[in-house]
Amino acid sequence: MRGYLDIANTLRDRVSIIQVELEFRKEKVKKTQEQFEEWQDYINSLNIQLNTKITKLDIEKEELQRARNQIQQLEKMVQMLERNNKLLVDSNGMLLQNNTLFHYKLNKLTC
Repeated sequence: MRGYLDIANTLRDRVSIIQVELEFRKEKVKKTQEQFEEWQDYINSLNIQLNTKITKLDIEKEELQRARNQIQQLEKMVQMLERNNKLLVDSNGMLLQNNTLFHYKLNKLTC
């Protein structure tokens, strides 16, 4: 009988030790869970910041594309004005020649 009491006491001591170990591990799991949640919140915050910056960059990209499109339109207008200017110069040259010839003929007729 004494042997059974010793075994029971030993088992009781082991159960107590296991309970203490279990409580220690539960506390460790709780702290680990809290740290995980803190890191998860931090990651979520970074994700929000990143998405905000991406959105701003997308808006800036669209604005740059609009500016490029406007520049291309302005370049086309400049090219068209340069062509028109060249045509006007050529036309003015022809008019000047015609006017000079007309004055020459007019002077010849009146002299």
